[in-house]
Amino acid sequence: MKRPHLMCLDVHCVSCEFAAATPGGKLRERRSVTTAIPQLAEAVRSVPRPRTLVFEEGPLADWLYRNLRPFVDELIVCDPRRNHLIANDGDKDDPVDVIKLLDLTRGGYLRPVHHTESESRSVFKQLVALYHDRVRRKVAEALRIIWALRRFGIVVRQNAFADPDRRSALLSELPTNRTVRRTFQLRLESYDLAADHVERDRRLDLYAADFARNLQGQLFGRKYASRPDRSVTCRRAGCIRSSR
Repeated sequence: MKRPHLMCLDVHCVSCEFAAATPGGKLRERRSVTTAIPQLAEAVRSVPRPRTLVFEEGPLADWLYRNLRPFVDELIVCDPRRNHLIANDGDKDDPVDVIKLLDLTRGGYLRPVHHTESESRSVFKQLVALYHDRVRRKVAEALRIIWALRRFGIVVRQNAFADPDRRSALLSELPTNRTVRRTFQLRLESYDLAADHVERDRRLDLYAADFARNLQGQLFGRKYASRPDRSVTCRRAGCIRSSR
């Protein structure tokens, strides 16, 4: 099998740094390209096949993956946290970064991040991520209350204040200082708001319905369609290279 030409993008909102290397590792070209699919596709097509395109995971990665995938033989979206070389070694600027990303690719040091070519599946994953974000927010608000109470020697768990009817007992244990009690009430209001978002989503079965609709007929979807409160994010998909 022929060794591919390597292409790397350092992605930004306005423009991307584009670099390409021959199969032997010699730098073929390096230039700045406007962050738009027609211009990026033109830059990719200028490199002979077989060709591999690499860029780091980020806010634009999913959009770029779905639109540039048809123009390459292999597309790798990599984990930026793994690429310490870019941030910690030598000079730091965009043209230098894209060359270092080429070196990391040739050395096999990248950790791929899974992306899907299906827009509906991508949107659903974002919806699931939103749900998990709301759950994390509820947990964070609960921990803030627990830690605040411990400053006054009050050790409780979340169920001690999750039910509004049980909060008066906690309030009676707090100092009579007006500011302390008002701060506690404000923390409870933040917790109630976060908890309401989570419970409202569960009542509407929003995530279960979208899961069944978007992933119908897939084994993964059939297995988890009736379990909207379980983690069904891309962790189960793992880190997969997309190749043809």
